[in-house]
Amino acid sequence: MHRTPRSYPTRGPLWLAAVALSVALPTGLPTSWEDVGPTAARAEDDDPEVVAQAKLHYKMGLDAFQAGKYDVAIKELKKAYLLKRIPAILLNIGLTYRKMKDYDMSTYFYKKYLAEAPAEDKGRGQAEAALREIDEEKRAATAPAPTQAAKPA
Repeated sequence: MHRTPRSYPTRGPLWLAAVALSVALPTGLPTSWEDVGPTAARAEDDDPEVVAQAKLHYKMGLDAFQAGKYDVAIKELKKAYLLKRIPAILLNIGLTYRKMKDYDMSTYFYKKYLAEAPAEDKGRGQAEAALREIDEEKRAATAPAPTQAAKPA
């Protein structure tokens, strides 16, 4: 089945809202297709239709993330990654799982990013910091709540 990518308006309130929302992702994480890996995204031997589909799924994933629809965001980002195995997309997947408080899956995708990304990739520091923070969040989530002694009446 052949799917035609949706076209997104480049002017008007919806476009403006999409641009404004795209800056809400944490600093340094890929927020546009060009940010996920210019060389990988523009490789000459890539099928233009595959690249177009990957871009579409990536954009839909970011839109879903911004709308708080994390389950949809994960599905779309994974589709984009399957079409174009660009390691930086894994950062977005890891972040999305983290927002859902699925720390095991978040950790998996951050580690997968670290395994696949080049040593000089600019997202490595953020992935490593996210892994440390996730460990702290997991400990805090599983720590027993402090009990307070009952006050006499």
